[in-house]
Amino acid sequence: MALGAAALLAPYLHLSILVQNLATMLGLGLGIDYALLIVSRFREALAGDMIPARLPILLPGKRGRHC
Repeated sequence: MALGAAALLAPYLHLSILVQNLATMLGLGLGIDYALLIVSRFREALAGDMIPARLPILLPGKRGRHC
């Protein structure tokens, strides 16, 4: 999203190549962090003797709350 905003602003403002690199690094970092969060919640739920087939239904309802 930030990379798209930079692309829209580029014709009007002089943006450094650093903006593109920074937006890409932030996007990758946030994506990896979110993936690790989901995996850790899945593993905690499995350790708590939950049925694996029901986990994709139950875990999204626990956003922002501890399992």
